[in-house]
Amino acid sequence: MRQGQKKRNYYQILQVQPDAPDAIIRASYRAHMQTLGMHPDLGGDAEQAALLNIAYQTLINPDKRREYDRALLAEELSQRTEQRNKPQPVTATTCCPFCHHSCQSQIASQESLCTRCRSPLYAARQMQPDELQSKRAISRISKNTPVMFYTEWPQPQPHQGIIRDISPHGLQVYAAIDVSLSSKLKLVNQKFQGIAECVSCQQDETTDGYRLGLIFVTLAYQQQTGNFLSMTI
Repeated sequence: MRQGQKKRNYYQILQVQPDAPDAIIRASYRAHMQTLGMHPDLGGDAEQAALLNIAYQTLINPDKRREYDRALLAEELSQRTEQRNKPQPVTATTCCPFCHHSCQSQIASQESLCTRCRSPLYAARQMQPDELQSKRAISRISKNTPVMFYTEWPQPQPHQGIIRDISPHGLQVYAAIDVSLSSKLKLVNQKFQGIAECVSCQQDETTDGYRLGLIFVTLAYQQQTGNFLSMTI
């Protein structure tokens, strides 16, 4: 068997079983070449015909066939071992930081969403490799733009707020209601969604509202296609 052709299954090429006798192998080879017109003289593809010839010459020769069968079996066993040892996505029960619903999710997946409130589950982190990418995403989010937020789930209508300042770590929002410290909010904006923890809440005398200081717990930026792409921050 030539180098680079180990993954070729000659039994499949000739459409015979691995225990097929010589008579079946010959009959299948002739059927492909003549009846199915795969011989080049009958208009068949030369490359396909050459592959059929290699398969036939290997399987019709007892010594070559034994050598091929051993190599094929060794390759199959190697592939099975590789598949067993291949790391699998970690699936576990995760508690949503916002609605506290237990979700079966792939922890390693940046697209994981809570199955109840649809909040991102991928934890926000300090900026490391994605610092520039996160900054670019943040720069596309204009200040003084609306943001909706939920304080509980389910909630008939979200509260309305205005983003006054934003960074990859968190944001400041002006809102009409006060929010308890350490409480978690679900944020929804045209550019991102996420869960944030309230670390400060101060009344603003000029607007009769409140300035909320929020730190991201989870965060996902929205792509133009409508899918969410989580960014580590």
